[in-house]
Amino acid sequence: MNFKSILLGASMALLVAPAAASTLVANVTGTAGSDTTFWEFSGSTTATGTGSFSADSIIRIDHQFLDVGTFTDLSIFDVPEDGGTVSGIAQLMIGSDTRGIDRIFIDGDAGAGNDDIAFGVDGAGDFDFASGDLVSWSGLLTITGIGFDNVSLGGVPNTLTGLGLSGDSNLSLTVNISESVAPVPLPAGGLLLLSGLIGVAGLKRRRKRAA
Repeated sequence: MNFKSILLGASMALLVAPAAASTLVANVTGTAGSDTTFWEFSGSTTATGTGSFSADSIIRIDHQFLDVGTFTDLSIFDVPEDGGTVSGIAQLMIGSDTRGIDRIFIDGDAGAGNDDIAFGVDGAGDFDFASGDLVSWSGLLTITGIGFDNVSLGGVPNTLTGLGLSGDSNLSLTVNISESVAPVPLPAGGLLLLSGLIGVAGLKRRRKRAA
């Protein structure tokens, strides 16, 4: 097979490969029993209607992603408005404008698939978008007050999807919830064995130099 054939085949593969989904992604991790969760933001989506992210003290229902799935036992809980802390840096971009993400809101509606989620921003006034605007976000927040047990009611791993804000299905959201994997410590016997192997390797190198 010559180079032109390879290049043509690669080009055709790119043409028929499915495009990656356009969505805002929030990866939520933590450990059972901890009162802390980690929220990593990535991805982008194009708005298909108008809407807003809330900068008010109360996140209204039209600023929420509604019925994204089953994941929480908390009812109308807003960090830090209702307690807890937000630390780290995460940014929401609408076109060329940027605001910091400084709030997480969750609401368990006591029904399968009916839980809601929202994200608040800093600054004065709501952060508005219009149809056709590119909406993206990035960064990592550490949240205390929303523990891992509070977001794992639907089991883990759990993927939530939603279309919402301002009552219209105009932004796509995916939330992935998974438990952090703690590093497994090497047993004391394993450490001794590793040290012995390193010592033997060093001895062999010294003998080779002396030969």
